[in-house]
Formats: sequence, C-alpha cells, structure tokens
Amino acid sequence: MPDRLATPLPTFAGTRLAAHRLAVYVVSPARRRATGRIGLRAGAGAVYVTPEFDGQVVRLEADRLVRERGGAREEAPVTTLRDAAAFLLGGPPDLEYAKDFDVPEAGDPDDALGLDPAAAAQLGAWFRFGFDVLATMRHEAGRDASEIQLWPEHFDAAVDAPGGGGRITFGASPGDATSDEPYLYVLPPGPVEPGETWNATGFTGAALPLSAFVDADDQRAAAIAFLRTRRDAAA
Repeated sequence: MPDRLATPLPTFAGTRLAAHRLAVYVVSPARRRATGRIGLRAGAGAVYVTPEFDGQVVRLEADRLVRERGGAREEAPVTTLRDAAAFLLGGPPDLEYAKDFDVPEAGDPDDALGLDPAAAAQLGAWFRFGFDVLATMRHEAGRDASEIQLWPEHFDAAVDAPGGGGRITFGASPGDATSDEPYLYVLPPGPVEPGETWNATGFTGAALPLSAFVDADDQRAAAIAFLRTRRDAAA
C-alpha cells in the first residue's frame, strides 16, 4: 500500500523541475549508454530509480544521487548538473540526445539545481502511488498491457492497454505545463466529446488533479475509480 499523499509543498514545482533535469540529462543517459533503454521506475525510499544495468542501479534519494553496484554504495549530493554528470557519467551532462524532445532546458550546468529534500520525498511518494494504481489497471487489462514506465522526457508514469478499439493510456504526472499540481490522466484511443468525463485541458483526455482526491478517506480507491470510469467510457 503506497504512503498517503499530501498537498505539495511550495518547493514542489522547483524540485520537480530539478529532478526532471537530472533524469533527462544525467540519470537516464547513464542507462541508455549501456542498454539503449531510457525508462525509469518508482522505488522505495527514492524519487526514482533505474532498472539494473551493467550490474548497477542508480537512485535519486532526496537530495543525493546513489549508485549501487557489486554490493557497494556510492553517493554524492545533488548540487549542479555538471557535478551530477561527473559522478554518474564521468563527463559533462548529456545534452545532445534530448535536444529534439520537449524537455526542460538544461540551463547553465553550473547553476545550483535547488532540490528540496522534503519536496523530493513528496515527489517520490507520488511516483510510488502512480505505479501502484497503474499496476492495478495493467493487471485488469491482461497480458497485452505495456510495462509501466517513468518516462524521463515527459516525466510521468504511464501504461497503455487495449480498449475502445485501440489502446488507452493511463498515467500519473507530477505536474507540467498544463497543471501546477500532480494529476492522474487517461488518454482515449480516439476522438471524444469534451465535457465532464473528458475534462482535460491541453490534451484530449481526462485528468484528476491531486487536490480533487487528496482528502479522500481512501486515496487509492478514489484514483482507481477515476481510471476505471474513464476506461469504461472509452470502450
């Protein structure tokens, strides 16, 4: 059972941006260079983690980067993109690969990232919650559902599954250009009529902001009910 979610701190948005930049320009490239894969995961005690690659796992834990390999643990405080890249990549941040994606600008690699540990804990809790409820949707969809991924470019957790004559995407975003707060979303396989059910702005689909269920007695049940209702509406 995931931790209970709380209203995001004032430092949440800045911390989300810092963690996103780290994912795009440092953490995901460490995995991609070894395997060609970029997806991240939620993880206990972490904001996000990589799957194992080359006998190692990389974790962002609050305001520290951690590399675990061969039973040993190395860690470094999160200061700047340049320092983080030197620790994980042995060189500068990987700016070239992501230049054609809609991602946050790298900015000055020597600027302080400004990652707040308390807000980072909230961000990690959101991703763990997202992975948990998405796992329910994936299980209900059966074997044709995709793997749940935390995509570094979009910086959200998502899974897609058959439905509505195509594939439905379920996701958990920590916030973005369309929303200042975390939200769950459902993307239908085709055109839908905007309204109470398909209420998202900025994209075609449905969105449930954290503020709409943060006070629910059972946050998990409220979240899954939203996802199921939109899945059924798309059928």
